Amino acid sequence: MKRGKHMKKTILILLFGLLTVVGLPMVTEAAEPVDATDATIFGAQAMVPNSTEDQTEKLQTLLSQTAKEGRALFLPQGSYALSKDITISSNYQLIGDTTGATILHNATGTPIQLKDTTYGTKTNVRLQNIAFDGINVTLKLTNQLTLANNIFYNPLKGFVVNLNADIGVKISGNIFMRDTAHMQPKIDFNRAIYIGGYSTPSRFQYMSDVDIVDNLFGLKVTELDAIKSTSRSDLAATITRLQTAIEAGAISVPNEQNYLSTGVNSFNMLKDVTVQHNFFYSPYDNENLNGLVGDHAIYFRGAQNITVVGNHLRGLQNGPAGGFKFKSGRNITIMNNYLRNTGLIMYGTPEIGLAETQAEGAISELSNWLVANNIFDWKYWDNQYAIGMEYNRHTGNNNVFNGVFINNQFVNYHNIPQNRRRELLIASGGGFRPETSFVKDNTRDDGLKNGQLLVENWTEADYRLMPATWESLISPTLYEQYKNTPIPVRNILATPVATTIVQGQSIDPQQLVANTNDADEAVPAAKIVNPEVLNEIGQQKVTVQLTYETGSLVTVNVPVTVEAPAKKLDLSQLQTVYASIGEANQYTVYSWQLFTAIGPKTIVPSYYQQATQLLAEGQESQDKTQEQVDQLTSNLQSAMKVLVKKADITLERTEAENELASVHKLDESVYTKDSWQAMQEALIDTTTGEGSSKQLQQLLAWSDEELLEPTLGGFKTPADAQKRINQLTQTIKTALLLLVEKSTETTSNTSESSTSSTTSESSSTSESSTPSTTSETSNTSESSTPSTTVRAVVQAKAAPQARQVKAVVPAKAARQARQ
Repeated sequence: MKRGKHMKKTILILLFGLLTVVGLPMVTEAAEPVDATDATIFGAQAMVPNSTEDQTEKLQTLLSQTAKEGRALFLPQGSYALSKDITISSNYQLIGDTTGATILHNATGTPIQLKDTTYGTKTNVRLQNIAFDGINVTLKLTNQLTLANNIFYNPLKGFVVNLNADIGVKISGNIFMRDTAHMQPKIDFNRAIYIGGYSTPSRFQYMSDVDIVDNLFGLKVTELDAIKSTSRSDLAATITRLQTAIEAGAISVPNEQNYLSTGVNSFNMLKDVTVQHNFFYSPYDNENLNGLVGDHAIYFRGAQNITVVGNHLRGLQNGPAGGFKFKSGRNITIMNNYLRNTGLIMYGTPEIGLAETQAEGAISELSNWLVANNIFDWKYWDNQYAIGMEYNRHTGNNNVFNGVFINNQFVNYHNIPQNRRRELLIASGGGFRPETSFVKDNTRDDGLKNGQLLVENWTEADYRLMPATWESLISPTLYEQYKNTPIPVRNILATPVATTIVQGQSIDPQQLVANTNDADEAVPAAKIVNPEVLNEIGQQKVTVQLTYETGSLVTVNVPVTVEAPAKKLDLSQLQTVYASIGEANQYTVYSWQLFTAIGPKTIVPSYYQQATQLLAEGQESQDKTQEQVDQLTSNLQSAMKVLVKKADITLERTEAENELASVHKLDESVYTKDSWQAMQEALIDTTTGEGSSKQLQQLLAWSDEELLEPTLGGFKTPADAQKRINQLTQTIKTALLLLVEKSTETTSNTSESSTSSTTSESSSTSESSTPSTTSETSNTSESSTPSTTVRAVVQAKAAPQARQVKAVVPAKAARQARQ
């Protein structure tokens, strides 16, 4: 129970009774909210979810109307654009949706606030379940104020919540976020909450009766599950709503949302405050501070009756800019907190807030301090002069008394260089003296000082001056009340690892999470809580539970894509056909190129390439159906018909070789000059300009395989090579038919009539001959006789015809000419 809190609540109850009597409507949590989007109630003033229109005036009107009616205004999930400040007055209650994100969106890019505009006292204000996008809350002189389960992000001003001289304030279950795009590199901008009163000649008023419970100050989106595991149900519900909004795309923010200098700040005139079960997360562990300077998790000046219990601190400086800081304070209880690499700072500077009147001014005092059961978990030295618990006299006096420091632990102290480790710095330059202090059972785990955490600058004689029991210094009431509060210890915050698996595939739960531990703790045991979802196709949320040696549990939800197992294809026939193809070098180059290019017109890969890829992927390939595999097998077999094996090539060369040999045996002196010249001209290939016999000799010099090599013969198919050999052979044969021996010319005039008859007969025979095939030419040659050839070629009238390249000579005469 807070000191003096019973009396305050009694006064407030009487005040509310008086307000009811005079006729002011009182809004209670039980009042039925009215839907702000219901056009049957509000007509044209009804608000419209997710509209781009400016709904400032609508919201202002509806809040005013429902306040007069004594009802709360319910705003369903959706985004509502605002362009100006919303004025808050008594009985204004705005409640958002718990099933989704109700977003008040700043549409201007300049600061917008929900605020009051007068110094009159207001009462019964509630803002709950709202996501404030770039919108702050600034209220003064407001009694019975509730800020519950809200999300503050993209802030455009320093203090996101700025409260002055309010009484009866409950701030619970809220999330405060700030990223690098919404911070400034100076202390006074990157703050979350301010609470304080007034001390002026015209107004001397405390802010009091404040509960700041179960809030999250700073976060990383990927660590929200781990944070939620250390949080109580009220904050956990808000975290879940934030996660749902992020997954749905309603809220889009970068991962690092912990650029906060201060969590809760007060400059003066503050009393009766409980700060409990909060999670403070600043950026000193981030890779880059981006110019941010820390200014403590809580920073109270001149405060009294303050209880700080069960909070988690991380990412703050290990030095004078971190931890909890008090400049003068009376009746301060700090118990069962987990401080990861940060500490407690106590200054004795004179501050406003400990006096009874404004005229008394600033007072320097540290009195009635209970610091018990806190865990200080050290990770690294921050190159700062202060560490752990530090008292600094600063400009104050020695008005320091009644300090109890018991059962505090410095763990993992070995991570701090030994020459930088300090003991309890509560008596430097004065501070807490043994006559009015009690220090006992504070420990360190670095193996020094017998594990005892002693007071630096105290002697053994000083310890003997301590009272026998601490209860003689301060009341044990609060200690008894809070001693069993769970300490929210969590060293490393585990993160999910998005994964894709095949249905039915087993997976180690350790593979689904990262950042589970550091060198100071053992790897936690991991298990999948809902393994049944791994059998369901699609995007699944797999819950992994981590159990640490301390017994603490962390639950992380991991997005896992479960894919259907690939249908096993029957590739046996395709494999058989493919294997029968063998190596490319056994085929002619052109036939292999042709084969590997054959494929469907609409698809780039050829059948051969498709088969190669499919067989490499194996039976579980998901690219093809069995029907497509069978069709591919058939197509591949058809394509193989163009393949020509080098070993199977057999070209007919005999006739060509014989004709070429005949050319080589020719004796020019035997033949007439004109016929020899005619023969030579006929041997010239009109397409290449080269002699046919020379070309044929070159072709016959190559083997069958060489004829089909691109760099040698260059023929694409055996048929092409055979055709060319036959063409050249026929050219030679035709040319040889033009030869006329000199000896036959002398007898050409003996019988003109006989010559004519023979010539006619020869002409007829020539015309009926068909030299289209090698075999036909060969048969004609075999049936001819030398005597017929001699008779034919000696005719005088045949000589002019022999000089023509395309002359036709009887087959028998051709054979005779070659003999």
